[in-house]
Amino acid sequence: MSKVVDISNEIFQDLSEPSDIGISSISMKVRSFIGELNLLINSSFSLNSSYEIVDENNEYIDVNAVAILKKLYEIYYYGKNSNSFLGAAGIEVKEVSDDNATVISFDKGSLAKTYLDLKKTAKEELQNLVNGYKIKKYAPVHIESDDKIGTVNNIAVAYKGYLFNGGL
Repeated sequence: MSKVVDISNEIFQDLSEPSDIGISSISMKVRSFIGELNLLINSSFSLNSSYEIVDENNEYIDVNAVAILKKLYEIYYYGKNSNSFLGAAGIEVKEVSDDNATVISFDKGSLAKTYLDLKKTAKEELQNLVNGYKIKKYAPVHIESDDKIGTVNNIAVAYKGYLFNGGL
């Protein structure tokens, strides 16, 4: 999965297919987040002619980088929704009742706070994803060492060429 449209479709489904956005608008934002992704994880991803996200070696984006890209969109989405409920365009229906059905909605301030909390949580998750990506990317494959541990008569230990015999 390296095509922008596939990633956008996953984001759309992860957000429970919201009615206020479409896959094409998500794709536009995902393309714009590639630069931010590169800054966060010190990479060089770009779009090729098939709208696939590839690095400088023309290798496809990996799943961990896709997760970061998806989280960037999630933060954008929650921020956009919190702003829409803070403005004058927010809804404010308290309760509507019919014979057997009652619909209760929250005021726009409560909805904005909920979206801000979701955005804060998503930012924390993004930081964890970025840290995990960097640790995995820069983890040492092999550490060369001359540390040796051994015993002489079950009491002496050699460490970096020095022989300790129960004390200094």
